Amino acid sequence: MTTRSSMMEKTRSELLAQARVLFASKGFAGTALEELTADVGLTRGALYHHFGNKKGLFYAVVQQLDSEMDLRLRDIERR
Repeated sequence: MTTRSSMMEKTRSELLAQARVLFASKGFAGTALEELTADVGLTRGALYHHFGNKKGLFYAVVQQLDSEMDLRLRDIERR
């Protein structure tokens, strides 16, 4: 059985993953929210619910990348 919270996390993760692809290939200005949400089969309402707006989504992508870099640096330091 899928819980509401796991479904919400899945939606958030899908939006973040597609945003990373589009922001990297098209830039912030060139990324259309309609394209992003259509690519993952979600609505703009889902995006607004999780991130507020396009800037909020971009900020979440930057935070995710920053966290990933921190983990990599910690791993390098341990070695």
